[in-house]
Order: sequence, then structure tokens, then C-alpha cells
Amino acid sequence: MVLFILLLNTLLSTSHSANVLVIAGLRGSHLYFSTDIADKLAEFGHNVTLVTMFSDKKVEKEDRAFRFVTFGDEDKSGPDMDYWRAVYEHSIHQPSKDMMPESLISRGDIKEVKMWRDDYNSVAQNYFQGKEFSKLLDTGEIDLIVLENSIALLAMVSLVHRDIPIMGIVCYPGARDVNDRFGQLALLNSIPSWTNDVTNSPPTFLERLQTLVKMVRFLTTFNSMIQSLVDKTMEPRANIEDYFTAIYDVVFINDHPAFSFPFLSPPNSFYLGLFNLEDRPLKPLPEEYLEFLTNCPYKHTLLFSFGSHLQNIGTFSITPTIMETLHQLNACIIMNSPFDLSLHYDLPADKFLQRAWIPQKDLLGSGKLDFFISHCGNNGRMEAIYYNVPLLCIPLLGDQYYNGRLVARNGFGLVLTRETLSEQTLTETISKMLAKRGTFKANMKKAVDIASNDPGSGTGVLKFYTDLLIKNRNVDYLVNRITLNQSFIEMHNLDIAALALIFIMFLSAGILFCFGAETCPGDIGDIGDTAFGDIGDIGDIGDIRDIGDKAFGDIGDIGDTGDVDV
Repeated sequence: MVLFILLLNTLLSTSHSANVLVIAGLRGSHLYFSTDIADKLAEFGHNVTLVTMFSDKKVEKEDRAFRFVTFGDEDKSGPDMDYWRAVYEHSIHQPSKDMMPESLISRGDIKEVKMWRDDYNSVAQNYFQGKEFSKLLDTGEIDLIVLENSIALLAMVSLVHRDIPIMGIVCYPGARDVNDRFGQLALLNSIPSWTNDVTNSPPTFLERLQTLVKMVRFLTTFNSMIQSLVDKTMEPRANIEDYFTAIYDVVFINDHPAFSFPFLSPPNSFYLGLFNLEDRPLKPLPEEYLEFLTNCPYKHTLLFSFGSHLQNIGTFSITPTIMETLHQLNACIIMNSPFDLSLHYDLPADKFLQRAWIPQKDLLGSGKLDFFISHCGNNGRMEAIYYNVPLLCIPLLGDQYYNGRLVARNGFGLVLTRETLSEQTLTETISKMLAKRGTFKANMKKAVDIASNDPGSGTGVLKFYTDLLIKNRNVDYLVNRITLNQSFIEMHNLDIAALALIFIMFLSAGILFCFGAETCPGDIGDIGDTAFGDIGDIGDIGDIRDIGDKAFGDIGDIGDTGDVDV
């Protein structure tokens, strides 16, 4: 079946059939997003190989139009899971506003997390610098590499010295990291990001200061993380600068401004919009779901899922509050939870349907759900928007609070943080969700219509630049080499600002000295003599032309050109 699809795509495609290597994100949403890209590139008629470190039964069991290769040893996946579990355990207890920076900072500051990080990096380095991966690059005649952004830092040790065009793909909303990679640091206090709480209004001075402090902490930790990677690289050895410069020829972001925010981004970055949803036919719901929804004795139906990262939702501090509120709700609830919640809670069969895995896209597209209680991961956010199912976001970790803010900003739903969640606030928020459901759905439908008809995003643009990269091996006409060769200080003229500040400080010191001197203000020229040496009697008001003569030569006659004697 897979061979037939590959053959058919090759025959129907008008573009050159090339060998494309997709280096996927390691797990969860990053891996599934990578497989969606691989599917689409295979539809374009290319020979696609997707590689990942560890196997994934969900990806492998489905018929795919590409080759799926696992190079890593599943027995060595322990450090990977232990590392992320330690990151989640730390960040899940941080204030919601700080969940993303704290999850990153913990990787360098928290001893246990740092230990697991080092083990994880060792496994990853062995993977990307191992014989199997190198052999694939050396003998595979690769025309294009597609690199998922979350794995880029680890993979780059094997890619930085190779002359193969690279397409970056970013799983989360916005273009912040894309800007950073191209030397264009984002305007931290002018756009929503995980370091601030900006939505539509400019932040206060204190908020801007707090953002700066977070960034300093993060960059300090990040620098040590990168250095640990550089220290472990084999020949040819990468250097730390390689990790901070543009490694992508073109970048595609799993988002659209109509769904998030008009982020500033480099000319070679584009939005994927709804590329993996528009042409995907919905599958009929399994019989157990249809029977549950058809026989529901309650007024409403909703979906409740906190994704794949939180394996044991039963230990989460707000779970009892959520479950008690859902029990009292006049609704049937479909729940996605790897952990069996019936061990701790009464789950009547006519009210709750719990499964370790659910057909989320098909449920959201069934038209039978009133709203979706979600942790607000980016894939779920995009799916809910496309199928017009309002979102009640309860962020847990990582970029989820940031995603939730974008949902609320665009009128797609509401956000409830762990700090504000109680039976009362959850009940009230659900009531608001139901009351404003029509408005939320209308806003989603409008945004989907914009993204679907945007000629500058989506599948068409992905195909165009895929073919262009394969043909020309670069898109240099879209890359600003000036910013790549400028430091942050030069780009923002901070050296000039610093020089001006020093001058003002010396001038201020001279003025203060003048006020304490007996000759002041009779001979102001002594200010310059005191602060800078003998630069002329600036203060001799009687012959102000001497200012120019002493500083620049005889320029007093400039005025003779006209009728004014300077």
C-alpha cells in the first residue's frame, strides 16, 4: 500500500522527485507535527525518509507514504524520559506566567534536572554523531533536510559542515526563535512571548524590567547548555557561534497570524496555516464513541484532554477540583488520560468515557462537542480552531500559558490558570464558555477563512519553497546577511548610545564641578578644561566664534557665504 502511494505520487507530481530527510522531534506533538510534514512532502512526489531517535507505535502502525527509521536504542530512552519528567515536575509547580522560562532555566539550575539533561544530551549526541546517522547523510544522496526546531541544537553538530539545504519547521506559534536564529532578537516587550504577559497593551516599566531579568537568567543558563553540547561534539567540531546563527535556509511555522499575533519575522519564514487539516478527510467515529454521544442523557458534551506529557493526571494538584466540577456539570465528558482515573474517582458510564488514546481530530470535527477543556498545546489549539470548537485552556507547563493567551486574545475561548482555578471559578468559566460559545465559534470560523484563503501561507507556499530549495539549494535572496554579521550591540546602535551616555556623564560632572568653583559662571570654558583637558575657552561669550576655531579650525567665516556673520 505504501509503495503504491509513493508510486502514484511520483507519477502525478509535476516537480522533480528528490530525496528528502526529515529529522523529527523526539516525542509527542513535535514528532506528530514532523510526520505531518513528511506526509505532505511525500504527497508532493518526493522520496521521504523520517528519522527519529526512539520508536513510536502510533506513528509506525499507521500506513505512511514515507520511510520511518529509528536509529536510537529504545533501551536507552530512559535518560530521555527521566530528563523531561524532571523538567515537567519542576515547571508544573511554577507560577503559570513563568512556566516556560522556568522549564528552560531548570535545565541548568536544578541539580536533578541538570543531571538528567547531561545523560539525555549524551544519548542524543551518540545518536546524531553515530555511524548509522552519518552513513545516511553520506550515502543517501540527500537533496533536502527538514529539521524540527526542538531537535535543531542536538542535530546541528552533524549538519553544520554539510552542504545540504535545510528547511526548518517550528511546532509552536509565533516566530520568536526564528528571529533569534537570524540575528533579529524579537522585540521582547512589543509582542506576546513566554517572558512577558503582553496581549494588546504595552507593558509598564516594571513589567519590562521583569522581562529583562528573565531573559538574562535564561540566556545565562542557555549558554551553559550550549557549551555542554559543544564540549561533547566530535570532529569536525562545532563552535558555540554555530548554535546561535541561522542554520535554516527557509523556515515554516505551524501557525498563522489570524490564529495568534502579527509577529515580526525574517523574510524567509512562512506560516503553514492549516496545511495538515484542510485536505484530511475525517474518519467515522468508532462505535463506542457514537453510542456514548448518542445516548448522552445530559444537555452538553465536551472533550477533556491534557495531552501526552502528563502521564499521571491523578497526581496533579488541581485534578480533584476539576473532577468534582465535571461531576456536577450537566454534560457528558470524553476524557483522554493514560492514567486510569476510575481508580480514584467515580466515573458513571453514562457521563464519562475515558480512554488512554482518543481520535481527537475526528472528535473535534464531528460537530458533536460544545467545547474543549485543554492544556492548550499547539497541535490541539490548531485543531480546535479549524473545527470551530471553543477552547477552555488550563495550561500546565512549557508554552501552554502563552498559547492560552493567544486563544483568549483572538476570542477563541478562555484561560484559567492553576492559581485561579477552584470549583467556583471553573463553574463560572464554563458558564461563560457556554454563553459565548456562538461568538467563539464565529471568531474561529472567520480566522480559518482568512488562513485558508491566504496565498502567502499553507501547502502551496510549502511546495514552492521545497521545490526551490531542491533546485537552487538556497534562497539567499530572502536572507539578510548584514544582520547575521552584526552583533546585537551594532544592530541596535548600543555602542553609539553608550558613547553618548559617557559624554553626558562627563558634561554633567563638569557642570556640577562648575557650580562648586569660584570662577563659575564667569568663565564657563573651564568646564571643558576640567573634564576633557584644554579644549578651548568655550565660555568666552565675548567671542563665541572661537568655539568653532578651537574645536574645528577656522570655521567662523562659514556665515560669510550668506549675509550672516557667524
